[in-house]
Amino acid sequence: MVDEYQDTNPIQENIYFKLANNTHNLCVVGDDDQALYRFRGGTVDCMITFDQACNRKWKITLSQEQKRFLSSNYRSHPRIAKYCDAYISSFQVMRRQDARVEGKPNLNPKSGISGSYPDVAYITGRTVPTVASNFARLVRNLLDNQIIEKPRQCVLLMKSVRETSRNAGPFAEALRNEGIRPYNPRSRTFLEQEEIRVALGAFVSIVDPTLSALSQPMGLGIRKMVQEWLDAYNENSDTDLSDYVNRSLNGIGLLPPNHWLGANIMDILYHILSREPFHSWKNDPEKSYRL
Repeated sequence: MVDEYQDTNPIQENIYFKLANNTHNLCVVGDDDQALYRFRGGTVDCMITFDQACNRKWKITLSQEQKRFLSSNYRSHPRIAKYCDAYISSFQVMRRQDARVEGKPNLNPKSGISGSYPDVAYITGRTVPTVASNFARLVRNLLDNQIIEKPRQCVLLMKSVRETSRNAGPFAEALRNEGIRPYNPRSRTFLEQEEIRVALGAFVSIVDPTLSALSQPMGLGIRKMVQEWLDAYNENSDTDLSDYVNRSLNGIGLLPPNHWLGANIMDILYHILSREPFHSWKNDPEKSYRL
């Protein structure tokens, strides 16, 4: 049984059919409207043409009883389910014969959710910062009126989570202006987070105390970044952490050149992270996740 079959790529398809070659017992489940993995070679064609593949590889014609449409929706307000159907079919490309599984029915709303609240809405603005500000104000309004308990009950889907002016930057800034800290662990600002800079600063202080690597030809940006790590470490070096760094330096200094240290990169990092301020930072979900 293969789930999320809409994201299967041709190599995987061949593997599945090979595994089931003796029994012809293969069940696939998926939603052709949720195909997301084209960047990894996935193609919705594997889902749409599954019956043809069975015929081509095994000379088997699937009966109607062997195809099941799981169209009942128990998750959403009925108007959300209807909106999804209307949205998908509004694109001309989705009405092509080979775009979706043939005969696919509309969603059948069966949830017990009801109410006259605006189940589907949209936010507009003349500029991206205006849209971002309106979005942040909406989240703040939902919190203030106790419609949601925490900001994490909202999610913003974007093409890129990089906090630049063309991507997530205006939205992250707008949320912060409303007193809401966005959770964006995959942004390119990872190396700018305090706990990451302190950890790397302590690490560099051990493995390259004279900063000899910075004398090698490299971009000015890298030299500046490493120096910021060292500055962050020096500003946050608890006695316990600085003691470990200094003991490590002394131990390395006593060894002859080219001698095995008895520790690898991960060993050193784990020693660093076991000390303050990291021990306390691990109580912060965001800091703990990044560390």
